[in-house]
Amino acid sequence: ASTPRRRRGSKENGRVDAAAPSPSLKRSAQADVASVDRIAAAGAHSLALAKDGRVFSWGMGAGGRLGHGDDRNRIEPTEIAALADKGIRTIDAGAECSCASGEGGLYWWGADGGLGYVVDEVQQRAWREPTRCADAPKDVAAVACGGGLAAGVVVANGTAYKLGWSAADGVAIRRPLAVPDVVAAACADEHYVLLTEDGGVFSAGNGEHGRLGHGNRQSKHEPARVAI
Repeated sequence: ASTPRRRRGSKENGRVDAAAPSPSLKRSAQADVASVDRIAAAGAHSLALAKDGRVFSWGMGAGGRLGHGDDRNRIEPTEIAALADKGIRTIDAGAECSCASGEGGLYWWGADGGLGYVVDEVQQRAWREPTRCADAPKDVAAVACGGGLAAGVVVANGTAYKLGWSAADGVAIRRPLAVPDVVAAACADEHYVLLTEDGGVFSAGNGEHGRLGHGNRQSKHEPARVAI
């Protein structure tokens, strides 16, 4: 049987963004290794955050999603030079973009088709190196990088912010979401999920296939609690 064709920019199931048990990661063309603290993966590229704050990427480079200033693929982990000395603490990978946050602020890179609501590929703009987000909140604790309609979500001081697109200087914070005490977020192609301190789960986005978990297929612009 033939394998169904995935739509462009779709995120793979099994995406990971979690603390890892310190594997060793070899830097391209260099002899030393890095002790890895966090990892993230999407449909065609991967990221790794070393304990010393360096960020590595590999896989498909189209749209600048690897952050090296070009569209070239990388078949080995390669350090993202633009994030050196930025004190990066968390990372995530989306359909066609990537993000990282640390002492230097919130950074996004890749094609904005994986961030905003662009439907005409001709209009897509790509940031091929990490771009500092304007008006990002301080003390970002978590980032979730989506694709298509889901855009992205960042969590800072218990508040989740939905990300939007800024033509002037890269991505900018669109608005806070009305869910208190958020501690984590996850983004997929067309929906996102929030976790609160008291164990509550909230979701919003495209309700097709029942992906929001509300007992129907209705889409939601604002996050609503999932009955678990």
